[in-house]
Amino acid sequence: MTDDFKKGVLAAAAVASAYDACSTHRYRLEDCIAGKLNVGRAKPRRNDRHLPSPADSWLCGCAVALAEMHRLLIGGNNSSGVVGVARAAGLTIARAKAAGVDAYDWKELRRAGVK
Repeated sequence: MTDDFKKGVLAAAAVASAYDACSTHRYRLEDCIAGKLNVGRAKPRRNDRHLPSPADSWLCGCAVALAEMHRLLIGGNNSSGVVGVARAAGLTIARAKAAGVDAYDWKELRRAGVK
């Protein structure tokens, strides 16, 4: 294994570490990449910044998308589509808050009529 290879792996791993906070992976992505290529740590460190569950990350994305839809497309004229999709997805204001959705977005959902 050459030094250039090791430097390349560590550079790629450093880029991946920027995604730890938006990943559901239990271990730091940087350590996993380096470890898989036999460079760096033998045992990966725990990712303390990871999202708690894939369901929460999906719920956050859905909430942001619906809030933006309401802000940009509907503008408060007819919110029934946003409310219907939220209801079908099981998205409530309480679940959005628990999943970590930003107040800017869940307040918009509340304006749309999501309970």
